[in-house]
Amino acid sequence: MKRKRGIASFLSPKRIESEAEQQGSDKVNDQGHEEVEGDEEQQQESVSDEIEGKDEQGQEEEGEHNREEETEEGEHHIDKVQEGESERQQDGMQSSDSEGERNIPKPLQPTASRVGPHDISKSRCEEPAQPTRESFPKTLQGGARRSFRTDWYKTHSWLEYSQSNDSAYCFPCRHFSLPDAPKTVFTSIDGYRNWKKATMKDSGFCYHARSESHVNTMFAWGENKKLN
Repeated sequence: MKRKRGIASFLSPKRIESEAEQQGSDKVNDQGHEEVEGDEEQQQESVSDEIEGKDEQGQEEEGEHNREEETEEGEHHIDKVQEGESERQQDGMQSSDSEGERNIPKPLQPTASRVGPHDISKSRCEEPAQPTRESFPKTLQGGARRSFRTDWYKTHSWLEYSQSNDSAYCFPCRHFSLPDAPKTVFTSIDGYRNWKKATMKDSGFCYHARSESHVNTMFAWGENKKLN
């Protein structure tokens, strides 16, 4: 019994040493494994950090690119708005010019020349036919022989006289009267030849000169002179 205890006591230190070596190697292996696992975790964390950093940088770059596009679109929209306003202003100016042109008063448009003797005016571009003579044909009117007189041209510049017909006419009423204007003896083919009443206030030349149609034709005649 003593011998067996001695062998057991002799062998126990070796076992103890082998067990200690095994435990040490296990610890080393565990530490190495832990270190390897720690390195792998650090590498994974660094890789994930890099990926996250790249994603954040890409998002920032994409956001800046989007902001630049929005800025360019906004500037382009502003340019279009400004162009539209300028076009509207030009259209407004053109429309105001055309309205101003339409609002310019125009002289009365003359109608076709009235018919009459061959020795008086044929168009409005001519001057009234006002021949001068020492004496004009005399006719019996109101118990006296009466005739046309040259000094009537001075008081009535619109008068024209036909020697062939021995009658007086109104130059502006013949060439500048409107189609619906009332007809008078001064625009007829025969003309006016009542020399007795020619200078009376309520008849003859004075009465015709006060009529509305004659006033309008005198105005149109004056405007035509300015244009020519």
